[in-house]
Amino acid sequence: MKNPSRIHLQALSLSYESLSLIGLVILAVETFSSATPSTNSDLLKWLSCSVFASICVFGVVAGTFPKRCSQTAYFAHREEFFEKEENHGKTVIPFAGHHPVCGRFSSHVFRFLERTFCAGCTGLVLGAIIALLATVPYLLFGQFAAENKVLVFWLGFATVAVGLLQYHVPEGDEGLVHFSINAIFVFGTFLLLVGTNEIMGNPVLSAYLLILTVYWIVARIMVSKLKHQEICAACPQPCSIG
Repeated sequence: MKNPSRIHLQALSLSYESLSLIGLVILAVETFSSATPSTNSDLLKWLSCSVFASICVFGVVAGTFPKRCSQTAYFAHREEFFEKEENHGKTVIPFAGHHPVCGRFSSHVFRFLERTFCAGCTGLVLGAIIALLATVPYLLFGQFAAENKVLVFWLGFATVAVGLLQYHVPEGDEGLVHFSINAIFVFGTFLLLVGTNEIMGNPVLSAYLLILTVYWIVARIMVSKLKHQEICAACPQPCSIG
């Protein structure tokens, strides 16, 4: 089967990003569409935060073991391909941080304590851990969030928007920008949940955000996969080490 063109890959990425942003805008519109005072309750906070915490825990597990959680990912097949071609004179490409060590993915990884990590996965894990830690004080001492609910919401809106558009942000060579954006992306989702709960206190809207969060995760994975394919599609021949 012929590999998809870069234009096709870019169009698919744009579709995921566009739907994600449309969902974010709809959330903002619905959150501020009513002048009705907030009717939030402790039950809504506990339920929504419990579901969100479960999503974060799953994200931590998936980000900590990316190879096991992405056996059907593009690189799984690429790595298999390179290994099979070894006997036919092809170069076997080593992987670090589950990315090929070919020089084209330097902004997708970073080194720490002599080890190479995926900037995206590690950032998502850190963001999920921070969000989990922040959930406890919010549930027990939520007065600050209630008093600054509009600021909390828009801060979450801005960080999530940046996270959704992260592949359009210059990343540099070390992957630290990529790492940081993914971390604040997850925490920004938590801020959106807090802001939505405090402003509207609407169970339907909170459920919508939780479903949207799951879609954002799926879209984030798919866009990442498409970007990897796009990078490899730009190679005129199988990658070489270096």
